[in-house]
Amino acid sequence: MSVLKADGLSKRYGNFVALRNISLRVEPGECFGLIGPNGAGKSTLMRIAAGILSRFEGRCMLFGMDIKTDPEKIKKKIGYLPEEPSLYTRPRAKDLLAYFARLYGVRDGVYPKVREVLQLVGLEERAEDRVVSFSKGMRQRLAIARSIIHEPDLLMLDEPTMGLDPATADRVRRFILSQRKSGRTILLCTHYMDEAEFLCDRIGIIDGGSLVISGGIEEIKGMCGGTGLIEVILDEPDLDERQLSVFDSYDLIPGGIVGRAQLEEAYDVLNPNGIISIKRIRPDLKDSFVMLTEGNGDSV
Repeated sequence: MSVLKADGLSKRYGNFVALRNISLRVEPGECFGLIGPNGAGKSTLMRIAAGILSRFEGRCMLFGMDIKTDPEKIKKKIGYLPEEPSLYTRPRAKDLLAYFARLYGVRDGVYPKVREVLQLVGLEERAEDRVVSFSKGMRQRLAIARSIIHEPDLLMLDEPTMGLDPATADRVRRFILSQRKSGRTILLCTHYMDEAEFLCDRIGIIDGGSLVISGGIEEIKGMCGGTGLIEVILDEPDLDERQLSVFDSYDLIPGGIVGRAQLEEAYDVLNPNGIISIKRIRPDLKDSFVMLTEGNGDSV
């Protein structure tokens, strides 16, 4: 049984369509990534799955239960980190987590559980400190601790590293990876392609409220392998407009150019500049995302 099964999900705000007929599955024990630009509809989909948005078209099932008819049963089995988590700032960190543990029904061994979770997110030494004294990164890690205090079967993380400094973001990613390795099912919402490639088993690319494609990362990159992406290193890298026009799209790099073009045509046009090397390259996830979403229109 799929942990999450979405069929034909659509969400409107008046005439504005936030989601368009999205269907996907999240299987037990996997990390499934929702990736796309800001405003693509990822957070809307996650809020539907978390039971926050109740008015939508289609069906959303979690653990074999309908989120519309069994929201309370489902919410006990999920941990949700919103894009901009809010925390009570006056309590001490350990008391805040104990409060939420009891809300989720944890009765025995509350504070030992709190200590365990604080250790997982690297805040065990700040257990006695009030949340008001915490930095943004520390509050984010505390919010993650809050989302797992009741040992949920499904962990839903909406942009968990957005706005964090590199060291803190890396610490959060390593924590997510540890949860994935422990067998916990994770739904991760991100617009960072390298983050998705590092953490996820499968991904769904969302753009303009629509699911462009879903599948394994290597599978999706393989779909874009024959799109004419080449790298050319030149002895004289200054290119005029006619030479650049041979590429459908391109990025200039030190000493050359990377872009989409026919290999033979690019060779003929660029050869006067003295070609040092020319090769086909396999797209990474970022390249694949751009290729798959070009022409989809503006994101919502």
